[in-house]
Amino acid sequence: MTPNETPTFDAAGWPGDPGLEETKALAAYISAEIPDASGLPESRETPTGREMTAARSALLDIAQAATAADTVKPAQEAAEAIEALSYVAYHQRIGDLANRLRPAGYRLLRTARQAAAGGCRLGGEGKCSGPERVRLFVYNPWVIEGDPGCPRHAAEEARSWDHGGSVEVVLVGEEETCRKVRRELAEEYGRQGIPLPRWGRTAPKSRS
Repeated sequence: MTPNETPTFDAAGWPGDPGLEETKALAAYISAEIPDASGLPESRETPTGREMTAARSALLDIAQAATAADTVKPAQEAAEAIEALSYVAYHQRIGDLANRLRPAGYRLLRTARQAAAGGCRLGGEGKCSGPERVRLFVYNPWVIEGDPGCPRHAAEEARSWDHGGSVEVVLVGEEETCRKVRRELAEEYGRQGIPLPRWGRTAPKSRS
């Protein structure tokens, strides 16, 4: 399996929980986008060259990692190097590339951390509530498709949105799994007079 050709590395092609294979694939995708500093006119010792070398070195460490835990530190180093490169090479072609890759760098770090910790893509406080997964669709007014998560962490994600105002949250998944999310929210939302998120087996195409 190869990453989708997008700097945000859409996780739709990886239906399960984050793992070592996905972290390595994302690192390989980013590495292929960043040229070797030795191929640039400027020296490796310039700020641009140093950040490029740091990013590629960290990504190589991920490729050679034996466990998911081994990818967390280099993933953070890679994400930081990509962000730094977008600043030190501002308004240069490599800086524009780094800026485009920043979301992928953030995704790499999050994926590495979640793969090392185990559990659903949403993560959050405490361990996952079980193996079931549900996906949140947020209408704000644009459609935002969330990563699949366990009922506990899906409920946490739902709380992070101003649901009941201009925002609508829809739960998509098996009915019983979505009921678990609604139960997590029922008492709190009831006290605040906030409507519970709607449920559906498939995502609605509009808010109607």
